[in-house]
Amino acid sequence: MGEHQDSFGNLFRCIQLWPRVPDKGLKFPKYEDQHNISYYPGLHNIALLELFGLLSIKQGKPQEGKGWRITSLQRLPFGDALLQLLFPLGIRGELQDDVNVNFGKLQSHLQPFFPEWEHNLFVLQQGFTEGIYIFKVSISHAWRRIAIPAKKTLGWLAETILDAFDFDYDHLYEFSYKDRFGRIIKIGHPYMETPPFADQVQIGDLSLEAGAKMTYLYDFGDNWKFDVQLEAINQPDNKIKKPKILEVHGNAPQQYWSEDENEGE
Repeated sequence: MGEHQDSFGNLFRCIQLWPRVPDKGLKFPKYEDQHNISYYPGLHNIALLELFGLLSIKQGKPQEGKGWRITSLQRLPFGDALLQLLFPLGIRGELQDDVNVNFGKLQSHLQPFFPEWEHNLFVLQQGFTEGIYIFKVSISHAWRRIAIPAKKTLGWLAETILDAFDFDYDHLYEFSYKDRFGRIIKIGHPYMETPPFADQVQIGDLSLEAGAKMTYLYDFGDNWKFDVQLEAINQPDNKIKKPKILEVHGNAPQQYWSEDENEGE
C-alpha cells in the first residue's frame, strides 16, 4: 500500500489511524486540521482505504495551491472488521510470509460482508521436482550455462556461478526470486543471520518452472548482480552428479581492480 520506502510500514500507519477515527467520524473544519493525516498515514493511504471500502471520505472545495480537501473521514463496518483482524500484528504491523497459504482463512470474519462467498481457491502444494536444472547465468555481456541436479543445494549453484566467472568465495551472497504468489523469496549465504540458508535448500524444492528468473547478488559491497534464468528441467541423468558448466560465452568482468591499473589511472 502506497510507497514502499517506509521504516514503519504503510500497514502500520493505517492500523494506527483506525483508533483515531471516532464512531461519529473524524472531522477537519479547516485545511490545517487535516495536516496530520497528510503525513500520517498519508493521503495516498487514505485514498486506498476508501477505494477498498474500509472508510468513506467527505470532500470539500479545494483552495488554490492547497491540494485535496478532506472535511471528514468515517469508518465503515467492513473496515472495522478487517482492521480488527490486523491489530494483533503488533506495533510494526508486519505480516510474516507463510509459505503454506490458507485461502479462506478469513472467511468466517468477513462472510457478513460477502454473503455470496461460498468457495475458496484451492492450490495444490508443490513438492520436490526431480531432474537436471539448466540455468543460464548472465552478467554484463557474458553468460554461462550451468547444469545442476535437483538434489544439490543453492550453495552448490552459488559456488559454481563464482567458478564459472572466476570470482573468489570471499563474500556473502543472496538469491532472490518471486514465488507463484508473487512474493519475493530470499535465500542467503550460510553465514547470514536470517534463514533460509543456501546450504539447506535444494534446487528441486524451489518450485521453479522453465523461464523463471532469480537474482544472485554477490558481495554486498560491490553488489555484483547475476541474472539466473531457469531454461529447462531435464530428465534425471546419473552421469551428472554434480554441477557442470556446459557453455561459456563472453569474458567475465574483472572482480577487482589491480594495483597496476590503479597506478595507470
